[in-house]
Amino acid sequence: MMSSFKLEPKKQLLIVVLLFYNLAAHGQTRYCLDELYGITTLESCTQFADVQELPNGWKHVRLYNRVDSMLQMEGYFSAFPGPNAVEEGTHQYFFPGTDTIWYTELYKKGAIKKRESYYSDGKLRRVELFERDSLISGKCYKPDGSEDDFLPFKVQPSFVGGEQTLYSHLKVNLVYPQDAIDNNIQGVVLISFLVEKDGQLSDFILLKDPGYGLGAEALRVLKSLQPMIAGTIDGQITPMRIWLPIRFKLG
Repeated sequence: MMSSFKLEPKKQLLIVVLLFYNLAAHGQTRYCLDELYGITTLESCTQFADVQELPNGWKHVRLYNRVDSMLQMEGYFSAFPGPNAVEEGTHQYFFPGTDTIWYTELYKKGAIKKRESYYSDGKLRRVELFERDSLISGKCYKPDGSEDDFLPFKVQPSFVGGEQTLYSHLKVNLVYPQDAIDNNIQGVVLISFLVEKDGQLSDFILLKDPGYGLGAEALRVLKSLQPMIAGTIDGQITPMRIWLPIRFKLG
């Protein structure tokens, strides 16, 4: 059984510095990234990337989950990091918490060409072909190899009762902070959070905050939301991160 522990801030900083030093010694660089591969702060990151420069100019990238630091993807890019990252070649994605390949995606100059997914024993589960980033054909298979009904590869988490339920919750519960009113502050708060397998919301990250209490108020109200309908990948309920902008506007 593994025991858990909490590091003091100074010890955390020391470990991070040593980790970056060790990576640099092996020709790698570690980045803190948002979901669009943009470089961000340690507090705002949703994933970590170890990047190694290759002789052909491509970059070998290994992405790690923010929450448990497990490897989630390994692949190649001709441009990385940044929101204009360009995927190349085969990308391997792993079952959460394991080193078993879950699915692979084949890219050329940033455009997906093919996707295959697998059962945990390695048997083929899905084959999809793409043209200009659009799905043109796909098949799903049962564990015995026979063809199965085709299901969408990814289904995003959703709010119980639909988005209107979310809007109603925000309208009723958001309180415009007095400090923001006094200083005529308005703008958009952007928050990222994880929807767990059971629909519970966790790991809230404040990505954009105009200040004067707007970010804190948006976080307070979002944390009071009821559980959501969890998302799925390849038919399996999977924790997924979503982003929600909340606009504060003075009348």
